Amino acid sequence: MRRNDEPRRLLILSIKKNSIALVGFLFFFFGQASLSAASLNQDAALISKIDSLYFHRDQGENLARSLKLINSGLEKNPNDAALLWRKGRDLERMGENQEKSKDKIRFFEKARKILEDSIKIDSQSPDAHYWLGVTLGRIGQTRGILRSLFLLEPLRRQMREALILDPHYEPAIHVLGEIYREIPRFVGGSIPKAIAHFKQARQMNPHDLVNLLSLGQAYQDAGENAEALKVLNYALTVKNPADPGEAAENRKDIQKVIQEIKSGT
Repeated sequence: MRRNDEPRRLLILSIKKNSIALVGFLFFFFGQASLSAASLNQDAALISKIDSLYFHRDQGENLARSLKLINSGLEKNPNDAALLWRKGRDLERMGENQEKSKDKIRFFEKARKILEDSIKIDSQSPDAHYWLGVTLGRIGQTRGILRSLFLLEPLRRQMREALILDPHYEPAIHVLGEIYREIPRFVGGSIPKAIAHFKQARQMNPHDLVNLLSLGQAYQDAGENAEALKVLNYALTVKNPADPGEAAENRKDIQKVIQEIKSGT
């Protein structure tokens, strides 16, 4: 090879070496991408299974099985915010199922701590804010009215935060309506405002039996029994309830309110 061909030879060698390095990089990159995609698929499958068990928690030990799967996932990734808020959700539901107040509080306080941890990791999750608010409400409800009023503003704050993150987060609108319906007028209770919130929530999700029950009860509180019966009878026709796990209990409560209205009690 001529002397003036030397730079070209070096260039060719450089290209070959770089090509080998590039091929190696591409194998590594796409291999990692493939692993990441597989990991995402596994995570999605796990979340789907957890949620399926939760939404059918009325069947057997599904709620406990849901929590077991969550704990298994958290062993691998203890900072998974999506798993943490789901764990808080499950613990809150378990607390509701306890008979003694002290046992309820024990579960609710565990849920509260886990949900707060989830928000520290991911403050942009409307679900985490919503379930923290629900849990605060349950703690106050279980401890009595004075403590309920003390927790009222933090509860509202979490619901409002959920709605800032997702203006169409229907469960939070329902809870704000419940606050207006349940608390005394001297601290801001208002049946008309409750009805307005429940109607808004109904527009977003007409299959939410809990919200339909609340709307019927609010109409009953307002003395509008005809409207109450219209809403409650519609609720009994809903085929695909938003939360199948408590649909049977919701329907019993709906039928009970219908009977109360018809009997005038």
